[in-house]
Amino acid sequence: MAQARTPLAQRPVFIADRTGETANDPLSLIDGTPRFSLEKIAINLENPFLEAEFPPACPWEGVSRLEEPVSGHRPGSSSVSDLRDAFRDAVKACIGEADVVAVMYSGGLDSTSVLVTAAEICRAEGRRLLAIVWNLDDQYGVPTGQLAHRQLKAMEVPCELKVMPVDWRSLPEPGWSPAGIRIDYYTRLHRAMVDLVAAEGAEVLLTGVGGDEVLAAWQFMTPDLVAARRWRDLRGYQLGFVKGDTVVELMAEVVSGGARALPPERSFDLYAAFAFGRQLRPLPSPVVTDRFRPVVEAAARRWRRARFERFAADRQTWSQASLWDSIYPLAYAAHPAGVPIYEASPFLEPSFIRYALGLPIADRFRYSKAPPYHWYKPLHFRLLPESYLAVAPTYKQSYSHIFREYELDMLPDDGLVSVDLGLVRPLDKRDLDRIHPRLPAALRNVEQWIRGALAFGAEPC
Repeated sequence: MAQARTPLAQRPVFIADRTGETANDPLSLIDGTPRFSLEKIAINLENPFLEAEFPPACPWEGVSRLEEPVSGHRPGSSSVSDLRDAFRDAVKACIGEADVVAVMYSGGLDSTSVLVTAAEICRAEGRRLLAIVWNLDDQYGVPTGQLAHRQLKAMEVPCELKVMPVDWRSLPEPGWSPAGIRIDYYTRLHRAMVDLVAAEGAEVLLTGVGGDEVLAAWQFMTPDLVAARRWRDLRGYQLGFVKGDTVVELMAEVVSGGARALPPERSFDLYAAFAFGRQLRPLPSPVVTDRFRPVVEAAARRWRRARFERFAADRQTWSQASLWDSIYPLAYAAHPAGVPIYEASPFLEPSFIRYALGLPIADRFRYSKAPPYHWYKPLHFRLLPESYLAVAPTYKQSYSHIFREYELDMLPDDGLVSVDLGLVRPLDKRDLDRIHPRLPAALRNVEQWIRGALAFGAEPC
């Protein structure tokens, strides 16, 4: 029996490689029997693409996802004083004409920025607002639902709080979508959330995806802090590397100061060695079969060459390059493909990315008596009410322990179609976990999509 096909409700846009025709549904660009490319799928199961969590390429033969980065402003061309207005405009753009708005809420700075801004808009315009929380326990055993309830009470945010239980074993998987392989991992929890907000009449689901990538402090800021004469911030910024015992990163900060005097190719080679070290490192054991190893290696060379061309054309400093690499390619496919409700992040709205790229880089870090976690997010706190400070997380919430349990639960022990098709080597899922902690979940998403494509009548090539 063919798997149910999920209707398409949002980006991305697809383009036919031969004709240049574009469409929201990739199948409308294909004549005859749809064929999916195992070579395209193989790329995201190996480094550098697996470590960097690049969105999977459009799997259809002859069709690509249309990826257009914004034309960034030079740092210093945007004013920090305009941050709240720029973000509010981005939230309004994401909400559109929706009368009922849902926000995926974790209590962290990213999703809270979205929620409080959406609340201002919804209250002023008479819209209904829902805050949706997955009740996961973080690394310290703090339930997200408990944190969210305390924060909303402290901030007095006018919204309806919906706390979802997380018993994933009893939940169904999402329907298959021709839009491509999912980039998210908690697919069953995501479907339960979509079903919940749809039942409540929501027409848009907002998230805080990309908040850190677009607004937080990143690597190689030492020259920018020196140029801005921010000596106290510089001390705190480098203190963070010392406390983290990250000698290589601290050395990279020192080297970045002289990189501007180097020829672009030499500068980029050094930048890549520091910034992409983990991404460029081969996996300890190959996952895809020998047939696809040359394909992955060629894709890695193309990616590196294209990245250098952007670096050289924009005359990026290392800090600008680090910011760019945190945003792209995430912004191309930040949300699951083919979800039957419009899902968007204001942080990744093109207008807001353009504005954020123009902010002075030195303003992304602020050394203070606050917890060190807050030093790297001073721009976020400009979007948040003072009442949030008393209940803000003082550490980055992590759910890696739950993620490992979930991904090992969800991947079948044997009988993988991707093995039968000669895409991956037969490996136990615990072997996959040892090779790379994201491999079981990534392969599960590949497996589910291929099964759906075959049930739909598509052919592998």
